[in-house]
Amino acid sequence: MKDLVLDAVARLRAGGVPGEVLGLRRTPRRVLGVGRGDRVIQVGEAWRLGALLLLTDGGLALPGEVVRTERETTRGYTADSARHRADLRTQARRGGIPDGRVVHLDWRAAVVGTPPLAERDGEVWFTWSAGAQPVRLVDYVTERVELALLRL
Repeated sequence: MKDLVLDAVARLRAGGVPGEVLGLRRTPRRVLGVGRGDRVIQVGEAWRLGALLLLTDGGLALPGEVVRTERETTRGYTADSARHRADLRTQARRGGIPDGRVVHLDWRAAVVGTPPLAERDGEVWFTWSAGAQPVRLVDYVTERVELALLRL
């Protein structure tokens, strides 16, 4: 599986497909008793292929919340969810992530043997959606890489 992911990442990089940021939320220590704002720090890079994130170390992750950083503007919010997303964008900028980058938060490592990855007959299978039939991981990744390269 690791070789499959590393080969896919190499093809995406060579094809000019930009990676996205893997972020983690951090609350900085208090300095002289003064709290500082939460921030999102970059801990890696990934390429999203449908329902999977390909990691540069050859691992796979399942995506969580996703935001795109952008310059702060004054807005009126009609929904708490919009306010929450704006707060995440602010935290990402505070953490040094440049404008225009896609940031993945709350992602988790995908492990073979736990859904959505299963091993059967010596091959890894992926169930990309509830109710969908499992597909071989190699077929899923190959198809998604080809689609990503075509979009450029």
